[in-house]
Amino acid sequence: MEQQHFLVLVGVLIVALQQAHDYIRLMHKKITRAGVKILKHIPALELLVDTEGLVAG
Repeated sequence: MEQQHFLVLVGVLIVALQQAHDYIRLMHKKITRAGVKILKHIPALELLVDTEGLVAG
């Protein structure tokens, strides 16, 4: 019984991931058309820290 429940959750997760993928693709198109340059896979050269030295952002 728990295996069936797990399969339902996996199915919902797959649907959610597919919708997220479609949303990101749509936003990518809109942003690109607006003239924004999208940088992908760019490593961080430094971390932003607040006044207490905690990483922020």
